[in-house]
Amino acid sequence: MRKHIPGKLVRLRAATLSSETPLLDWLKKESLIPRLVTAMNMIVNGKFPREIFAEFSPRGKFRVIKKDGRTVADPAGFARYDALTAMIGKVDAVAAAKVFEELLPLFDAAQRGLGEKNTSAREAFFAATRELLQAPVLTEDAVLKQGKKGIGWNYSDERLESLSLAQKQMMRLGPKNQAVVQAKLRAVALALGVPTSTL
Repeated sequence: MRKHIPGKLVRLRAATLSSETPLLDWLKKESLIPRLVTAMNMIVNGKFPREIFAEFSPRGKFRVIKKDGRTVADPAGFARYDALTAMIGKVDAVAAAKVFEELLPLFDAAQRGLGEKNTSAREAFFAATRELLQAPVLTEDAVLKQGKKGIGWNYSDERLESLSLAQKQMMRLGPKNQAVVQAKLRAVALALGVPTSTL
């Protein structure tokens, strides 16, 4: 019974942050805090924790269109992330920060379990937040080109293509959704006391 208490505690606290069914269903998973800590550290290292958040992956494939002779992302495709963005947007940042602080000992234990003994879970969250906030919100369509062997799409602008996988996934939300998610991340970090100048 004891090993299940943390999971129940996390679900109980997190359930106060949202009433959205997708999030509540995800919170039924075991080892929630280790999953979240793993995700944070992957983002810090520029990776995107796709498998951890697989339940929130949008339906359909990434699509492109031709615009003025250039290949760009189909703006209609950004709507695939509208539900996820709306769910994130409804979370109370101050309440989320309080839950994180309350469960911080569990987060730190999971951080040590990953072998990250020199970085606290709090520091990992701030670092992951900074990584995602550094993804630029595009004010105009970015030109795309096919990836190697014609698989996938890359940015033609090397400055954009050189961004981390986590940052490029953030940009795939589309400018409007990306701005909402980044604003929420910033709000949670500020509620946790991180200086504005470091974000």
